[in-house]
Amino acid sequence: MNKTIGILIFTLVTISSRAEYIGYHIKFTIETKKGETRIGFVYVPSAYLDMDSIENTNYLKYALDQSWDDRSNKDSLFYFKERIKYQYQEVGDTQGEEREIYSLSNKQSISYQDIKLIRIIEMQDFTYLTGVSSPLSVTDIPWISKKPLQGYAFSGYLCYYQVFVHVKSKKIEGIIKRLTAKQKSIESIDVNHENGDGVDEELWEIIKELYGEKVVVITECTC
Repeated sequence: MNKTIGILIFTLVTISSRAEYIGYHIKFTIETKKGETRIGFVYVPSAYLDMDSIENTNYLKYALDQSWDDRSNKDSLFYFKERIKYQYQEVGDTQGEEREIYSLSNKQSISYQDIKLIRIIEMQDFTYLTGVSSPLSVTDIPWISKKPLQGYAFSGYLCYYQVFVHVKSKKIEGIIKRLTAKQKSIESIDVNHENGDGVDEELWEIIKELYGEKVVVITECTC
């Protein structure tokens, strides 16, 4: 798989009020029964991780599994081979604040029966409210490592989007114009719990059209 699985992976939060939304970016090694060693990356919300059991391989086989999109999985550990770091400056209300965020890419799997030992070698606490929602892969590292040409912020009801344009195109220009117009429309109405979900969906449908362009979208959604 060349592109990032579209899961939200998440910026570091130090604000204590968000502690309940914390999870862990975990780097770990898998030693197979054939003597091979693999390095993997996962993200696990803290509520689903028993810290007293993180040295237990039999526990980790299931706790680290990323097959959340495949409920039929019963015999394999799914994880990601690559972890991509994106560094950026906030736009919008917190403009200028330095941030970094991870995106996981290249999903892999290994049969539980082939695993001899799992060892966690790194854990970083990150919120699961914020993540990279645009697909990324390691082939994108050269251009995402450069400073974006422009940053934009758009907000709906529960979701807030930051769009970082690294390479301009006519398509991007047209989408940004539509997003700007949609934002003005949102600001002219009373957005509440009755119409808020629809507002977020409309905004998101436009933002998704940026996929495939050299753009990074950071999404933050509250509960």
